[in-house]
Amino acid sequence: GYVQVYRHPGMPAAKAGEDVGGDGVHGRGDGNVEAVFFAWHAFWPQGTSAAPFAGTFDWFPVIVAIAAFVALWKYKADIMQVIGVCALLGLAYTFLL
Repeated sequence: GYVQVYRHPGMPAAKAGEDVGGDGVHGRGDGNVEAVFFAWHAFWPQGTSAAPFAGTFDWFPVIVAIAAFVALWKYKADIMQVIGVCALLGLAYTFLL
């Protein structure tokens, strides 16, 4: 994330986001820190560094995350299918609310 963004300051946002995830898993090895960072933004969408738990807590991403975990861990579901279902649920939630 940080390495790629600073090395290529003009890179598009989508590529920067991809590199954040990729570096966390492959580069620095601190993917757990980045997972917590992204989860925090999903669970508290209005949160900022000054007020990290500002706004309302969004339960929908928590429910989807728990369902995905159960599908992967207990039922050994295919990860690509779980990602697809989660993406569709997120789209439906975004457009319906």
